[in-house]
Amino acid sequence: MSFRHHPAHRAGELVADGYLVIDVREPHELAAGALPDSTNIPLSQLRQRIGAYPRTSRIALICQTGNRSVEAADTLVRMGFTNVVNLLGGVTGAARRSVAA
Repeated sequence: MSFRHHPAHRAGELVADGYLVIDVREPHELAAGALPDSTNIPLSQLRQRIGAYPRTSRIALICQTGNRSVEAADTLVRMGFTNVVNLLGGVTGAARRSVAA
């Protein structure tokens, strides 16, 4: 089993489909901006805190640029989560795309 990729600037589509968006950045990074409706669970705490969610949860992961969210997605898949999406480009990519639009 693996995870899918979805453009970060279209994260609202996933939220509308019932996905939980988890921002895996550290709390001090959120001051630069975060997606509406996202939940912060830093990558460093993900393994400990993700147990609160069923393995069938729809989860989309985001970070600043997309690197940590890939690591988080891989971790969740290895833990048995079956519906995981990485938001490509992260918060930076989403912001850049919305400015260009």
